[in-house]
Amino acid sequence: MEKARKRKLMFCWPLVTAGLIALFWAIWYLAVGQVPTTTSIKMTDNWTSNLPFGISRWWDILIGPIWPICLIPLFTNEKIRKNKNLTFGLGLGLGLGLVLGLAFGLVFGLVLGLKWLFSFFKKNFGSSQELANSKAN
Repeated sequence: MEKARKRKLMFCWPLVTAGLIALFWAIWYLAVGQVPTTTSIKMTDNWTSNLPFGISRWWDILIGPIWPICLIPLFTNEKIRKNKNLTFGLGLGLGLGLVLGLAFGLVFGLVLGLKWLFSFFKKNFGSSQELANSKAN
C-alpha cells in the first residue's frame, strides 16, 4: 500500500471512529438526559470494586480511535499481508493481548492500587466514620 493512502487511512479512520462514538453519546444524551458514568467495576458476581470517582463515558471518544491507529499499520504492511497465517496470528494475538492485558491491568493494578490507597488513607487519616464524628463535634 502506498504511503499517501496509508497516511490518509491513519488520519481518517480515527476521526470517523471518534465522530461515531461522539454521535452515539450525543444521541444518548439527548434521549436520556445524561451520559452514564462508571463508578464501580464488577469483577465477579460476588466482587465489585468501587472507584473513588466516576468516569464519564464521554472518555470513550478519546479511547476509541486507538483501535484504528493500532490496526491500520498492522494489516496494511505488505510483508504481513502476503503471509495469511501471520495476519491471522497477529490479529488474534493483538485482540487477545488487548483484552487479557486490560483484564490483568484492571484486576492487579487498579484493585490492588485502590486497596493500598484506601488502607493508606485509613491508616493516616482514620476511617470515614471517625472523620464524620470529628466534624460533627
